[in-house]
Amino acid sequence: MFAPQGELSFREALSRCRMNNVPICLMYGKEDPWVKPVWGLQVKKQVPEAPYYQISPAGHCPHDEVPEVVNYLLRGWIKNLESKGAVALPLLQDMETEISKDLEFVREGSKKSVMVRFLGSKISLWNLIKSSFKSPYQMM
Repeated sequence: MFAPQGELSFREALSRCRMNNVPICLMYGKEDPWVKPVWGLQVKKQVPEAPYYQISPAGHCPHDEVPEVVNYLLRGWIKNLESKGAVALPLLQDMETEISKDLEFVREGSKKSVMVRFLGSKISLWNLIKSSFKSPYQMM
């Protein structure tokens, strides 16, 4: 009863980050079998000013699976922070809307491509949930 509380809930940790102006950048692998996109959307809803990047194909460890893409996005996000917004976020055309782009990179002499989706502050939760359940065959 009198023991100090040892852990914060995820929601409380996010709330404290916002209170202390800790910058947040959200990156998720769309094919992650454990952290479903809807969980990332809940975070985005709680921290609407945070950029949200959904990377595909990538699973639970996009930093390991496609480090070229994650590093590109992180470098751009850091430049945006350091410049106090004078440098645009990667792939960004409008902070409020959603955009999808294919990024190409070279690994071990061959070209690779991933789709990165940026979700702005005005996202349609329903459309995003619907798109998470689309079959890969519908996208061809």
